[in-house]
Amino acid sequence: MHPSWLLATAIVIACSTKAKPPKQISNDIVTAPDVGARGDDHVAEVLTTAVGTCARMTDGSVRCWGASDAGETLVPKPIAGVTSAVQLFGAQSGQCARRSDGRVQCWGLLSHIGEHDKPVYFVDVLTNAEDAWMGNGDGCARLRNGRLVCWGMHVGLLATGGAPGPAPVLPALRDAAEIALRSHHGCARMKDSTVACWGMNDSGQLGDGTTVERPTPVPVRGLRDVAQVVVGESFSCARLADGATSCWGANHDGQLGDNSMNGSPIPKRIANLADVVELAAGDHHVCARHRDRTVTCWGMNQSGELGRGSTADDGYRGGVPAKVAGLTEVIQLSASHQHSCAVHATGTLSCWGANRFGLLGDGTQINRSTPVSVKWRVEQRVSRGLPAGVRVRSIGIGVDHTCAGLDDGTVRCWGGNEDGQLTAGSKSDPLAVPTPVPNLAKVATLRLGTMTTTATREDGTTVGWGRQRKGMQPDPEEPSLCKRAADGTVSCTHEASREQLRDTTALVTNEYFACALMKNRSVQCTGSNHAGQLGDNTTTNRAKFAPVPTLTDVVQLVGGDSHACVRRADRTVWCWGGDQTRMMHAPLPREVSGLRDAEEVFSGPHGACARRTSGGVACWWWYAVPFTNTAFDPDRIVLEPVSWLQGAKLIALGEQHGCALIADELACWGDNTRGQLGDGTFERRDRATLVRW
Repeated sequence: MHPSWLLATAIVIACSTKAKPPKQISNDIVTAPDVGARGDDHVAEVLTTAVGTCARMTDGSVRCWGASDAGETLVPKPIAGVTSAVQLFGAQSGQCARRSDGRVQCWGLLSHIGEHDKPVYFVDVLTNAEDAWMGNGDGCARLRNGRLVCWGMHVGLLATGGAPGPAPVLPALRDAAEIALRSHHGCARMKDSTVACWGMNDSGQLGDGTTVERPTPVPVRGLRDVAQVVVGESFSCARLADGATSCWGANHDGQLGDNSMNGSPIPKRIANLADVVELAAGDHHVCARHRDRTVTCWGMNQSGELGRGSTADDGYRGGVPAKVAGLTEVIQLSASHQHSCAVHATGTLSCWGANRFGLLGDGTQINRSTPVSVKWRVEQRVSRGLPAGVRVRSIGIGVDHTCAGLDDGTVRCWGGNEDGQLTAGSKSDPLAVPTPVPNLAKVATLRLGTMTTTATREDGTTVGWGRQRKGMQPDPEEPSLCKRAADGTVSCTHEASREQLRDTTALVTNEYFACALMKNRSVQCTGSNHAGQLGDNTTTNRAKFAPVPTLTDVVQLVGGDSHACVRRADRTVWCWGGDQTRMMHAPLPREVSGLRDAEEVFSGPHGACARRTSGGVACWWWYAVPFTNTAFDPDRIVLEPVSWLQGAKLIALGEQHGCALIADELACWGDNTRGQLGDGTFERRDRATLVRW
């Protein structure tokens, strides 16, 4: 995906002075319904998995956040139907709760477990579980009669007969007191306080002194008096009864804690690490809770999972255990892929590390290198309305931020701001409501990139902000193949095309291709042609501009990632090109069937929408998919009317969200994980919702 297509979203409209001003929506801070801790209802346990985090509350309920079948949930949401929970366990994308009656309920994204938010009881044999553990689809449980059962076949044959469902364990595991499972290996702490491991052993993660794969458990060499065992992706660790810790296996990210990157097929005691009472292992990092209720971590720190206030790509620098900043009174730990969480004695919860899908529960998807508190209650800012008589003049759409230019010459932006793309020189968490850009006036057009914003003033000067190379130079990361001057001259200086073209009236361009609308109403294109975006019925790149055949009387040209569309004088629309999703495929201009009354065309990276003379709006290619259940045909341009965009004057289409000016009010829809819809929430909207000024 190349964000340079956003040149086409610099849309400007001169609003009529007779237009009605936006409604003055009454205002202030409101509080969303409380979905978290209340009164004496505190966190009792936390479970982290690769795509989700869950908390067991003291009342036996469970609340989860992160990825789900319905999208991302950035703050805790109750799992309906789960009650009387006394233990959480799970792995990867599935979570389970053991209830006080011994039954087990599971939910998540794993199809054999159930659907997210629709917990199902696990197989009937797990009706009297006393303890349970799970890896990547594999699991084991101890029943109340003392028997152990296991299921799955990812990390070796644990159950007799290799049954996919729970079955009695192999004889070598019958005396297991604790089991730790990962994608490709597992370890068991035995009743005599030794450890046995099985599965893949390419990094020595089984601890038997070899790198030979073992389908059944083998003893870990020289390990005694073990109180707990945990496993990472290709390593293992044991907490000893005296509070020391030993690790073995892979060490390329410093996960053995010995200040080196040298792996070991036998356990190595970590120096200067004492009084450990609990271990939690992620894929490539480990955290330890100490007797004084502080936490120490070591290993990979790519996403801040060590909690040291910074990140380090080189795992060696994380190979020495160090305290997690500001974390005290911790009574329970959990670690997963690249994030960790800690329960405090007060019943509160802190998390740190990777935050994709909203794993940390702070209402954002920004990685955190120091612990942040889980937000159980989210404040939502409601609009105070625009000043009387002020209307939206232009819209800019980025990947996860949005800006609106107002007809008083000012600009307001909202959404992701980790690179300062909303307010020049100021980075922050996402902003879910429009925020004025300071010291900016007389703006005529906007252009948004992935992490940048550029405003062109009425006098033709530009100013840019966001992730900058140096100073305030606009668009540092939005390269274009060609540029167009005010006199209509197009200059291309990229290695793919070195040429000048005169007599143009419009240009769409990105890093790889460019198309120009000529004064004689024809179109010429140059550059990369891998998706047929030059419209010449080939996929051959061109270093010079060449006419797009059959196109005449063109009055509007728009472009996307790897496609272009034109509106002709007869109000028909023609498009060509494609993209990596293969959702569009047209190496020659193809008419959008059924569209002969187009008033204006608006393009996004994967398709386009048209405003019709009737006031209706219809979309095609990728943008039609959310609005229809019709099977997609990449060789046809399927037109889909969008009723709730009726009367839209401006439409801006992004990668995962869009905005439109409807009846002089700005409304947005789609992905909202960074607050890019501007409605004061972080909730996805499948229909346009008003921006809350």
